Amino acid sequence: MIRDRIAGKIGKKMNFFTRYDPSLLGGVQLVIGNTVMDGSVKRRIEDLRARLMKARV
Repeated sequence: MIRDRIAGKIGKKMNFFTRYDPSLLGGVQLVIGNTVMDGSVKRRIEDLRARLMKARV
């Protein structure tokens, strides 16, 4: 389970709150304090778009 893996990695007991965000399109976005870990499809598409905009044709 994601909760157990994250708690094990940071070495702390945590309270988890889930919120459904349809704009993410898929994947997971974790917010721990001021740290955001974004593994969402939305972020990947935005990164790809930025790389394509920088590419010269």
